[in-house]
Amino acid sequence: MTTLRHLVNSPRLGLHVLAGAYDLDRPLSWVAVSELDDPTPYLEGAELLLTTGVGRRFDPDCATAYVQRLVDAGVSGLGFGVGVCHDLVPEPLVAAAERAGLPLVEVDRPTPFIAVSKQLADLFAAERLDRAHRELSAMQALTAALVGPGGAGDVVARLARLVGGWAVVLDARGGVVHTSGSDTAGSDTAGGETEEQLLLARRVAATLRGRGRHASAVDAAPSGRATALPVGLDVPAGALVVGTPAGVDPAAPGLLAFVASLLTLDRERVPATGDLAAWARAAAVAVQLQLTLPRPPDAAVPFAPDARVRAALVHASAEEVSARLAGHSSAGAAVGSAGGGAAQNRAGRGGEGAAPIVLTLDAAADRVTLVVLAEPADAALAALDGLSGGVSEPVPASGLPRALQDARALARRSRHRALVTAGEALPTVQELLADTLPAFADTVLAPLRQAAGGEVLIETLRTWLGLHGQTVAAAAAMGVHRHTVRDRLRRSAGLLGRDLDDPQVRAELWLALTP
Repeated sequence: MTTLRHLVNSPRLGLHVLAGAYDLDRPLSWVAVSELDDPTPYLEGAELLLTTGVGRRFDPDCATAYVQRLVDAGVSGLGFGVGVCHDLVPEPLVAAAERAGLPLVEVDRPTPFIAVSKQLADLFAAERLDRAHRELSAMQALTAALVGPGGAGDVVARLARLVGGWAVVLDARGGVVHTSGSDTAGSDTAGGETEEQLLLARRVAATLRGRGRHASAVDAAPSGRATALPVGLDVPAGALVVGTPAGVDPAAPGLLAFVASLLTLDRERVPATGDLAAWARAAAVAVQLQLTLPRPPDAAVPFAPDARVRAALVHASAEEVSARLAGHSSAGAAVGSAGGGAAQNRAGRGGEGAAPIVLTLDAAADRVTLVVLAEPADAALAALDGLSGGVSEPVPASGLPRALQDARALARRSRHRALVTAGEALPTVQELLADTLPAFADTVLAPLRQAAGGEVLIETLRTWLGLHGQTVAAAAAMGVHRHTVRDRLRRSAGLLGRDLDDPQVRAELWLALTP
């Protein structure tokens, strides 16, 4: 939460606190500028109001009335610009602000009001970026918990700790499946939730019925707030309900939706595939989130210990991949599994002739499918001809995690509708310049990294270049106004001393910004 204190502590502004120094932790919504004697009709609350006092008297009575109007409007602070109409902040105004508990800051003449607005915008952007990083870290930790020994129960317990409240998973009848603080299923008291919390959870979950898999519901009680999302693909489905105590910020909707998806993935697994399905789900999520891939237990690998296999990541649905393999008599039988499970190995644990594993990694429109092929795999690869993706070198069956990593890297290089194998892949520019690129990037980006708000400028530049210099698209991707992006680009160009319209400059910056 960005507060007045963050703005006051910005060294580039040089703001001086004259009153209300004990109450600088007020949240800020925006900066407003007004010379009106009564600006409150144009305010919403939580603003920092900037004024130079043009045409106004600040005798004790007028100053007291002016400050009281701002306090009643919920203003977070008052900034007074000196050197325009007043060389100093009028003393009656300082005294009135101190009595009312309204923070009052002096804005020196060298600091234009627009600089205050820009700094607050940068603080908001940095806050959003930090929130996104923390949310991604939380998602990675929750994903790791799902594939760990605690499974879904551990996910629910960790989620409760992350939001500072409680969490419970209910089945379609309102029974407790998992609850915060425990991986015990089927007990209404497993996690120590109070009866009031369980009643609230069941009440809000009941409002989801008949509203589809993408619904959500919120209910509030004196003790706090509860949010419910459906879990599972059944109709009616179960529900994830997360509660936060009164006074605690509600959990981020994106994080809750992610956890509901994780729990749905766990619930819809294919039980018949046992250890193999468990490893396949863990590998699928790890590939998508670029986590360390888990090593499959020996019992989970449907190939002989001495078998050699290839991993392929293919830009196609599991159904299409399975149909191609099944239609190619020498490629082995493959049974696609749409729910995140893996195909049955009907040929038994063997090498040549063992059925491929076919696994959907992405449920989006542009699906990515993992295929694990036993050697010799020439016939199977021929059946996949025309699809794009990456194929690893043959590895022992126990080396599947490393093969998946390689296939993922090769799939990124697939720019045409053709599978890229390890022997065909050309090195990337980053690989060719591996020894010199870090030092080059440090030199090029140093002016941005040393500037206030430099990380925001770097992230904006990376997003903008990645979207081919499209300002509107970059603004949409970052959730800011296009003018904000343009302002950051102008500032970056000034700090770098480079023309961002120069193709060579863009190429050099992209190299420096690409890991």
